[in-house]
Formats: sequence, C-alpha cells, structure tokens
Amino acid sequence: MDEIFTEALNGSETGQAYRSLAAKRSGETNAEERHRAWEAFAAAFKNDYSDRLTQAATDETSKQALAALAVYVERNAALDSGAIPEFADQQGAEEALKRGEKPEVNPAYTQALADTNPYSLRNYLYQLQEQLGYVLTNLDSENMSENFLSSKGETE
Repeated sequence: MDEIFTEALNGSETGQAYRSLAAKRSGETNAEERHRAWEAFAAAFKNDYSDRLTQAATDETSKQALAALAVYVERNAALDSGAIPEFADQQGAEEALKRGEKPEVNPAYTQALADTNPYSLRNYLYQLQEQLGYVLTNLDSENMSENFLSSKGETE
C-alpha cells in the first residue's frame, strides 16, 4: 500500500498539487489551501486507486487503513459541503454567537469529526501523557541549571 500511495502522490495531478503546496513556506500558502489540496488528493487516491488498494490490503491492519480512508474521505466531504452542519440550529447559533454565548453543537457534526481521525489524535495525546509522566517523574535538582537553582534560592 505504501508503494501505491507514493506512486499516487508523485504521479497524480492532485498528488503533485498537494506536494507543491506542502513544499511552500507558510507565507507563500495558507493552511486552508493545503487542507483543500490534501482533501482533493485523498479523494482521488481513494477513488482512482481503489482496485489496487483493495488488492494490496491483505492483512487486517491494511484493511482497517483502507476502511479508515473511505470514512475520512466521506466525512470530510460531508463536513466541507455543509451536509453535516456544525450547529444543531444554524440560525439560533448565529444569534447565540452574537450574544457571546456558546451555541449547541450538532451531535452528528461532533461524531463526523471524531470519525475522520480518532486514532491519531488519541495516540498523540497518549504520547504527550507518557512524556509528561516521564518528565514529572524524573524532574529534580540534577536536571536544572545552576542559574535556575541560584535564582530559585533567591526567591525563597
């Protein structure tokens, strides 16, 4: 599957467009442009390479990755098109925002966001938790500079 992805990224029109935008510096492009290019590539990748991806998905992990790609493309299209609105009551949400209140979020919208990428966010948060635990467990005066220790002594 990695070879198919690399081929699509390097050889397809949408893949080349995304690569071109991703290679630019932040001042030359913006996140919205990169996001749109990525979504266009992901949709084309799913649709144009579907048969080859299905053949390459021989183990459980690759089958799950292929299913996740389908969900990602479907949900992002629905979110971007407005088919799944962000708020339960769009008009009420506008009024609440004008009053400085937090409007009720559409549960379907929240679920669609969760469906698009739940594992990478969860894994990232787990890694942060592990790193924080390590830092807090191993933090003592041996890990601090002399300048910090002397300034700490002055403030106590």
